[in-house]
Amino acid sequence: MNVLNSKFTLLIASIFVFSLVSTLQAQNSSNKVKVYNSERRKIPLLSPEDALKTIEVPEGFKATVFAADPDLLQPISMTFDAKGRMWVCENYTYSERSLNFDTRLKDRILIFEDTDNDGRFDKKKVFWDQGRKLTSVEIGFGGVWAMCAPQLLFIPDADHDDVPDGEPEVILDGWNEGRVRHNIANGLKWGPDGWLYGRHGIMGDSLVGPPGMPKRARTLLNAAIWRFHPTEKSFEIVAQGTTNPWGHDWDKNGQLYFINTVIGHLWHVLPGANYERMYGNPFNPHLYELIPQTADHFHWDTKESWNYLKREGMSDSTDKAGGGHAHSGMMIYLGDNWPKEYHNDIFTVNYHGRRLNRERIERKGATYVGTHKPDMFKVGDIWFRGVEVTYGPDGGVYVADWSDVGECHDSDGVHRTSGRIYKYTYGTPKNPGAFDLRKKSPSELVTLQLHANEWWSRRARLVLQEMAAAGKDLSQVRDQMKRLFHHEKEIPKKLRLLWALHVTGGVEETFLGGLLRDSNENIRVWAIQLLIDKGVPSRAPMAELLALSKREKSGLVLSYLASSLQRLPLYTRLKIAEGLAKHSELAEDPVYPLILWYGIEEAVASDVKGAVRLASVTKIPKLWRFISRRILNDGTEKARPLFSSLLPLSSDSDALKILPKYQEEILQGALDAFAGRSRVDPPHAWKELERFLKLSASDKGKKLTQELSVFFGDGQALTSVLAIAKNGKASISARRRAIRSLVQAQAKEGLKPVLLSLLNSRELGVDAVQGLSIFNESSTWEKLLNSYGKLRPETQAAIIKVLSSRKESADVLLRSVASGVISQEHISAFYIRQMRSLGDESITARLDAFWPDLTPQPLSQAKQKLLEKYTKTYTKEKIAKGDAKKGKLLFQKNCGSCHKLFGEGGTAGPDLTGSNRQNLEYIFMNVVDPSSEVAESFQVSNVILNDGRILTGVLSAKSDRMLNIQLPEEVVPIEKNKILSIQKTEESLMPEGLLDLIPEPDRVHLLKYLTGF
Repeated sequence: MNVLNSKFTLLIASIFVFSLVSTLQAQNSSNKVKVYNSERRKIPLLSPEDALKTIEVPEGFKATVFAADPDLLQPISMTFDAKGRMWVCENYTYSERSLNFDTRLKDRILIFEDTDNDGRFDKKKVFWDQGRKLTSVEIGFGGVWAMCAPQLLFIPDADHDDVPDGEPEVILDGWNEGRVRHNIANGLKWGPDGWLYGRHGIMGDSLVGPPGMPKRARTLLNAAIWRFHPTEKSFEIVAQGTTNPWGHDWDKNGQLYFINTVIGHLWHVLPGANYERMYGNPFNPHLYELIPQTADHFHWDTKESWNYLKREGMSDSTDKAGGGHAHSGMMIYLGDNWPKEYHNDIFTVNYHGRRLNRERIERKGATYVGTHKPDMFKVGDIWFRGVEVTYGPDGGVYVADWSDVGECHDSDGVHRTSGRIYKYTYGTPKNPGAFDLRKKSPSELVTLQLHANEWWSRRARLVLQEMAAAGKDLSQVRDQMKRLFHHEKEIPKKLRLLWALHVTGGVEETFLGGLLRDSNENIRVWAIQLLIDKGVPSRAPMAELLALSKREKSGLVLSYLASSLQRLPLYTRLKIAEGLAKHSELAEDPVYPLILWYGIEEAVASDVKGAVRLASVTKIPKLWRFISRRILNDGTEKARPLFSSLLPLSSDSDALKILPKYQEEILQGALDAFAGRSRVDPPHAWKELERFLKLSASDKGKKLTQELSVFFGDGQALTSVLAIAKNGKASISARRRAIRSLVQAQAKEGLKPVLLSLLNSRELGVDAVQGLSIFNESSTWEKLLNSYGKLRPETQAAIIKVLSSRKESADVLLRSVASGVISQEHISAFYIRQMRSLGDESITARLDAFWPDLTPQPLSQAKQKLLEKYTKTYTKEKIAKGDAKKGKLLFQKNCGSCHKLFGEGGTAGPDLTGSNRQNLEYIFMNVVDPSSEVAESFQVSNVILNDGRILTGVLSAKSDRMLNIQLPEEVVPIEKNKILSIQKTEESLMPEGLLDLIPEPDRVHLLKYLTGF
């Protein structure tokens, strides 16, 4: 019996090996090279069944392996067709950092079917195996849509036989495919409005349009949600900002949300919105402020103590908060299998926390807020890399697992021969049986709009849209939908009928205009959206929009009306905005003032009188400041109406009551507009206005008036401001503002001795040094260096910053290093690189002599050896013996100017608290070669000024007159007429060699603080 059992076991093993080899051969048949693994780690991969056992399943739920290796490898996207079959993208081409993408391999689209609904597939097909950089798939309109940067492809399959009818058609091209890697375009998904939506990350710009379209006609985008209409062939940006959106969905009322990583995770989408970004600036320099995230929390403890970490690297507080800052995939559950308590909740995969984060959406103010609910389905398998989550026709939820270990972006290698999809159900789901929505009648498809599981209504609506696009007569079902719409009481179902009417051409302007008076805010919201989607409204609906701006009470409706302004003619925007701007109850809302500003910004620049009239009626102070700043960004020539508005033109008591605050905001807006400029022509009758403001304005208003007079070259004002800078009894903030005003105005007379006298000041020493940068003379540099040893560390750092910006002063600085006046350890890698960019052979030779380890080198064997050296030398065990208190001080000195950790530090780089800090390879790769994956918008430039200085930093906000430069510690505004040239590099703001500058024992302390080992 034992012999028979042994033979039987060998037979089964042989069959399994043969099956695995055959499967991989079939999978590799389209590839030029065999699918290979480049992940170097030797951590054992659990079998799908063993991995399943590590999932924590709530009571009543069940988890199954729907598909897994070797039948499924590298799943990156999922969708369903009209038969309820799952379509999956397998991405093989994504590669480690040194390759980005290996296009010798080919990506595939597979079809999986579970005919008996037991939670595991039993039929599988390969639809297409010629993909390249394939990130997502969607089905519709007689074919398959595939996102393959630089192209959006349409693969025809009109007869639905699961075999392409021909070669893919390029619908759009111009998507960035360079160094973007994990930020590549992705996320195809049909919206309720009938458009195909997608996502775009921050690491590179794209110029998108149909093949052959000239650059000037293409759409420029970066970090965005976008959409494409399948029949009208229109492409447009929906909203912009954040970092790397990798998941989006619509709630029961058709509100769009997306998930993000590193910074805030949850974002509610308003068309035309501009959200906070991980770095860089939006294309429009006149936005002035960006919309914050929708959630009221983060999924990591942003203020956790560095000494409260678990041995495995995640603190209890971050574990409780959600597991970390990386998210991928998003679903708003609207199925009918899970209990009702989960209905309309948001679920996203927490990448490092290996679980589903759950968010509850609630109305608040003008829009929504997301609150954190208990997480679900924690996975113990360290190979788990969830990338997508969705629900299907039986209401069960599917989670795609990329399945890998190592660095979170797979920069250190990719394990391609693994991958799983798990299915989560509650109890026993209903088996929908075999079906094909394309074979149902239009009337049956309309009835499905009322199904308890929104999966059915979404797919049925798509089929109705396809029928309408094909020219099928749907007049009778449109009448059916309108009858149902008027009788339906449940708003979500009512909205589904409205969307189905829209995509089949069944809504007219008059119908939508009537819905603007509906009693429900969600109906009014969608009436606005669909009306604007039709183009510029005619006279009657435009009048309805104007009337709505005056009578509307719902903050949500007001927000959508404000967002619609960007798509209306300029001459109508300020008229509608007057009603919107009177809602003082929304003045402090985090969204409403900003979305309103985005709608009027362009109109403010073109109609100064209309903008000032709007400023006089609005109850939103933020708009006062922004309107002033926008008008004055173009100079003072057309600003007479603005400055005239500072006078009391009305005896109305309410107007007089708010006048001081109004004056403050208008004056502050003017100062914001002039930031970085040395002199500005004064506006008409400024002397008279100045006298009035000095007598009647608030104390703050008087100070702002004085600062403006400095910009306008007023000698008396300059003398007064200089006196404030000298006055030891004045407040620190007043003296700091005085110094900065004088420096910005280049008012040198009498300034240098004041600044030199402040070098020892605890509060103003750094300001004094930065002010002395305008004096391009050796005597000033010598005085700085003579005082160097007596000054505070932050003041010393400011001296190095200033002296490293010119050839002559850098020469003096390096002579001080050679003589021992300044320690080599005081010069950071950033300023070593800046001095190298000066292009002086003598300076470069001395830099190489002082810091030989920082001599630039390409990504090569040398860097690879250095990476291996760090990995081998600094083990977890060695780092664990470090002193985190000392490490904190080292972090503040070497990293804290750019990065925040545990709630402390700068914002030029990403917050490291919730990052993958415990992965040493990830840390060392970024230290050894920080420029290998730097985004185009975050690449450093050398800005050469006409006063001899060179500033090395990231170019940020630009306008016709100004350019902002992001330095490690601050953003510096520079007038363009002071710039001789700009030399673009491909380097990161983070220089190479940071660890090389730190002595051996201190490296362990820094790593201890950073990793928490």
